[in-house]
Amino acid sequence: MKLIAFFEILIQKVFLEILKLSQVNDLINSKQNKESLQILSCL
Repeated sequence: MKLIAFFEILIQKVFLEILKLSQVNDLINSKQNKESLQILSCL
């Protein structure tokens, strides 16, 4: 029983880390998109 609880916590932590990483990636991507749009509008 303890082992199952341990794995549940582990999976939750991994899932949270993946969520954080994907949010950071989204931020980076949107920032890059804005910058490339600004460059295009300057041309």
